[in-house]
Amino acid sequence: SSGGAGASPPAGWIDPELLEVKFQDCICALCCGVMVEPTSGCPELHSCCRGCYVKELRERKQCPTCRHPVADEKKLLRIRPLEGMIGQLRMKCKHAEGGKGSEAAAAGPPAAKHAKLAPAGSMTVEDLRKELWQRGLDSTGNMPELAAR
Repeated sequence: SSGGAGASPPAGWIDPELLEVKFQDCICALCCGVMVEPTSGCPELHSCCRGCYVKELRERKQCPTCRHPVADEKKLLRIRPLEGMIGQLRMKCKHAEGGKGSEAAAAGPPAAKHAKLAPAGSMTVEDLRKELWQRGLDSTGNMPELAAR
């Protein structure tokens, strides 16, 4: 499905290179994308996307970073403070860089419209996730279901 109510975006669907500021703690060690629902199962609070962590637990019952034993999915904790910080990180926007929108004009009407609505630095990770998820797109503009095939 492409983004029903209450559904979570796929893990790793925003490239960390799209962030204005490099924030290493927001990157999932398993999928290397910006974390979705940061989750931990060890005393050190090493975090990964919830979906990535659950998938890893099916193969190995341990923290993917420190190898501390993790009994099962029920022992995982959602790290909401980190999730809030990630959601407020600002995104780079190639369509609006420099305020001229030259790349947007070359990319066509949808990108040009986007450049006017979301000037560089005004969109957060949370904003981008909502916009793309509502449209059923991943961070590259592709349908996630098609990329998995």
